[in-house]
Amino acid sequence: MRPAVPLAVLCAALAGCGQRHSSPDKARSTTHQEKDAPAMSTHEPLAEGRLPVEEASTSELLSLSNVFVVEIASARMAPWSRGADGLERRNVEMTVRLLEVLKGSLAQAPGATFPLEIEQRRDGELMVLRHHGLWSHAQPPPDVGVRYLVMAGAAPAAVADAASLMREGACQRLLAPALASDVHLAKQAEKIFQERLSATGVKDPELDAARALLDFANARRAEARDLFGRYLWARILPSFLRSESRPTREALALMTATDATLGLRGECLGSFDRIAPVLANNPDFVRELARALVGMLLDPAAEPLHQRVVTVSLFFLVFPDEATPRVRADAILPDPGERARARQAVAKVPGDRATKLVAWLAG
Repeated sequence: MRPAVPLAVLCAALAGCGQRHSSPDKARSTTHQEKDAPAMSTHEPLAEGRLPVEEASTSELLSLSNVFVVEIASARMAPWSRGADGLERRNVEMTVRLLEVLKGSLAQAPGATFPLEIEQRRDGELMVLRHHGLWSHAQPPPDVGVRYLVMAGAAPAAVADAASLMREGACQRLLAPALASDVHLAKQAEKIFQERLSATGVKDPELDAARALLDFANARRAEARDLFGRYLWARILPSFLRSESRPTREALALMTATDATLGLRGECLGSFDRIAPVLANNPDFVRELARALVGMLLDPAAEPLHQRVVTVSLFFLVFPDEATPRVRADAILPDPGERARARQAVAKVPGDRATKLVAWLAG
């Protein structure tokens, strides 16, 4: 019988899997045009559930109270002027149109417009030395026609004013509006999750719900991205860690699927990085994960993730203390041809960790 996972280790993994939304002074935005564009959905939309507010969640879709889409209808930028603190500042006065409410209650209805004034700060015209707040680094910068997926936090059960939620402090993230599709997927998944949790006659409803979410994610992997991925792992991780019947193969299939978006695959990769130390005494899990990571290195579609796989995921799985391998390479890849291909893939990544993995694969 395998040793049980210590409760302290389990709790630490639960706390570390996925990063909570940024604090106000580190809230970040993403570009308007995402490189990892999802495929057009060929699925009929499912009924959606309500995303609850779970402040301790590692998913911003669960931890934050309000998610909505806006478009800037008008914008007037004041000239930049340097203040006594050495920073350049300007005010931007905007008229903002609310397009869609995805989570939480707002005082405005979709289609309504409202005024919003924000301040931007910078070190200089071509200088970025420090973080100066969400709006100072928003990409694309606020201008007429720009749309954002706004993620913000309000007081529990409050009907919030959209303008207040878009100001520094309450506003946590400004994302590409295309990521609204991830929110819809999460709401569909949440309905499935809650229905499975409340099902009767099931031995382990939480594990059953996790399996159902992975099935849903695998079916939508060509369109779901990182925002949905963080929601997914926040929901499935507890049962994944505690249950010997964890759906490892289904989760690895999601990470290694060549038709899955890079954002979703990256979230799976990060989650397995945090799971691996908890399940390090499970040799079957270690072998399955190692083979999956090697498979990603041989997958051209995963090329943007290769450096991370080599220098973080595979390296620390094989060398947990950065010195001694926990397993022989031929125990993971019995076929010499597979090991040779893996060596070639690892050798393309620069650095000492890659060199060490190449030597391990050659041993």
